[in-house]
Amino acid sequence: METKTKVLMVDDEKLLLELYSIKFVKNGFDVFIANSVDEGLQALKNGYVPDVILFDINMPEKNGFQFLEGLASLSLPKHCLKIALTN
Repeated sequence: METKTKVLMVDDEKLLLELYSIKFVKNGFDVFIANSVDEGLQALKNGYVPDVILFDINMPEKNGFQFLEGLASLSLPKHCLKIALTN
């Protein structure tokens, strides 16, 4: 049985999340969408273990740097690739 690559996407722009998600799912990825830093961190705390995290730097309540700080403070997840999305 083939294991799908898991992608956590954290961004406040719902349209972008939807577009990226469609592309990733069509190409065989397992995608979890989080609309905020807190939602993304909560998914990780609840046991979602992604292979890749795509996150926006510019978000209104908490930004991408705060997301990285949250990851570091929780030691979650250690092995995954982290990619910042910014315009």
